[in-house]
Amino acid sequence: MRNITVAISFLTLFIFTSCSNTNQVLLPNESYNSENNSVSIMLIESEHLFNYFPNHTYGALRSTERNIFDNQMLKLFSDQTQSPVVGKKRNDNVDPSNFELREFETNSSKFTIISPKAGTDLLSSEDSSRYTLILDQYHFVSYQIGNGGGSYAGHEQETQNKIRFDLSYIIWDNKLQKEIGWGKVSSDHLLYKSDIAKSYQNVISSVFQKIVNVSPFQPV
Repeated sequence: MRNITVAISFLTLFIFTSCSNTNQVLLPNESYNSENNSVSIMLIESEHLFNYFPNHTYGALRSTERNIFDNQMLKLFSDQTQSPVVGKKRNDNVDPSNFELREFETNSSKFTIISPKAGTDLLSSEDSSRYTLILDQYHFVSYQIGNGGGSYAGHEQETQNKIRFDLSYIIWDNKLQKEIGWGKVSSDHLLYKSDIAKSYQNVISSVFQKIVNVSPFQPV
């Protein structure tokens, strides 16, 4: 009876997440209830994988963005979840032959991402996490939007500077050695000229919050 109840609960969760988050998918599995929901983060980086996947569109970061990713990414993700975040996995510690280009589908879109092949073991002596969050095609876009009514003599339309953060991701289960979630998410935030770094931190945190909300990771 308990197994039936658990199965129904996860089916309900899957239906809910599929309907309310059309660009994100979490496959139902009762093992997500495990106490060990630790996670590491892996970035798909062109400098390590370009020779194997030369036609793929990789993530692109400018110097300020790269600095935030290198120094603050783990903390920004940890701030969104109570699950242990144990570190960042380096591309040069994995075998590129264990990866492939794969197409994933959500309720609203399809996208291609570099993914481990089924059965791939991503764990190492430095990383024993239950899950690996794989981030691909991450980039920022700065833009302006009008604020208020149209322009007329003496009253020019005000504009706001904004920044958008986009990425594709896979949640890889290191126990099952396969993907159990994926998605394509983005978020926007005001770009503060007085504190550009804070603007980047806010928009990254917002994207990470969306990932945690449709994942095995416990939200804050």
